[in-house]
Formats: sequence, structure tokens, C-alpha cells
Amino acid sequence: MRRWLLNLSFDSTRMKKYLLCLALCMQGCSGGMTAPGSGNIVTFVETSKTGHVVQELTFELTNQTGKACIGGEWKKAQPIKDPNKYTRDPVYKIENGKFEVLLKNGFCDAYDSYVGQFVDGRFSGEHIFYGWSVETLGDVTGSQIK
Repeated sequence: MRRWLLNLSFDSTRMKKYLLCLALCMQGCSGGMTAPGSGNIVTFVETSKTGHVVQELTFELTNQTGKACIGGEWKKAQPIKDPNKYTRDPVYKIENGKFEVLLKNGFCDAYDSYVGQFVDGRFSGEHIFYGWSVETLGDVTGSQIK
């Protein structure tokens, strides 16, 4: 045991390589997983379970604090394109890499949301309705315009 301990030496070149590899791996694990933030414009296309386009929505994400009946740090999402007036006081949050926009706000225990992730400016997720139960209403794709 003592001999093994004596053979340990600090190799700065080896340590630098290790730290560089670790940093690159960590960057790769989060590569592109950045969600848009305040001032960004995002657009979404929802399709039904049969593949038909249900609606297209576009929001400007603000930095203004929003209110919701569900926990989290919500911010206001300003509708830019909502031809059927589907949304009601929408808010969004980004938590643990997950992006959620609460489409109809103000109904406690009945949440109508787009939930998913942005990867390299592209969104992939689902339209879900949850509260006392969870129902997937369709698939959602989208992109960050600005």
C-alpha cells in the first residue's frame, strides 16, 4: 500500500486533459438544449393525433412576472398570432430544461399547456391538459424566430 502511495504523482498535463475532456462532455450533454428567453419570438404548430394541423400560435416571451395557479417562476407570453383566440393570459416557464407555455391561464386545477424542449432553436413537445388527470391532445413542433 505504501509503495502505491509513493507512486502517485501530480501530472499537470494529464489533469488538464482530464478537465478539458470533462468540460467538453458537459457541454455536449447540454448541447443546444437552451430554451428561448425574454424578448424571443417563438412559433408553434399543433397537430392532432391523426396528423392534421389544429392551430398555429406565435408568442413574444417577456420578462414580466406572470401569475398562475400552479407553482414555478412564470413569465408573461404575449400572443402575436392566435387567429382563433384560443389563449387566455398565457404564461411560460423554463424549468430543468423543460419549456412550458400555459395557454389558458386562470383556471386552477385545469391546465392547458404546450410542454417540451427546445433543441438548437427547434421545439418538440405535446399539447397536454392536466389537473385531476392528464390527457395528451396532440403533438407540437415549433421554432424560435428571434
